[in-house]
Amino acid sequence: MDPATSAVFERMSAATGGEAYYAKNWRDERQAFSLIREDLAHLYFLSYYPQTNPNRGWRTITVKLKDPKWKKYRIRTRSGYRPIPAHVTVDAASPAQ
Repeated sequence: MDPATSAVFERMSAATGGEAYYAKNWRDERQAFSLIREDLAHLYFLSYYPQTNPNRGWRTITVKLKDPKWKKYRIRTRSGYRPIPAHVTVDAASPAQ
């Protein structure tokens, strides 16, 4: 894979909290799918309601484990989000049918 394409996948992975896997042959593919399966088996969701904030742009998210005994765990999160304007509903944001 060329460096530019690899850089795009790495940026997308970092922004979404995902991970990029690269396979040059079927063995690498099997390993990648095995890692994805393992990752999905240990997936958790965390949500919160932010305090009122006039910032309508990018909001950074940082998730940390405070207890030292949890240092053995790895957290992968997206780096932030853009809030959906209050006047837009989820249905209104969906494409027209």
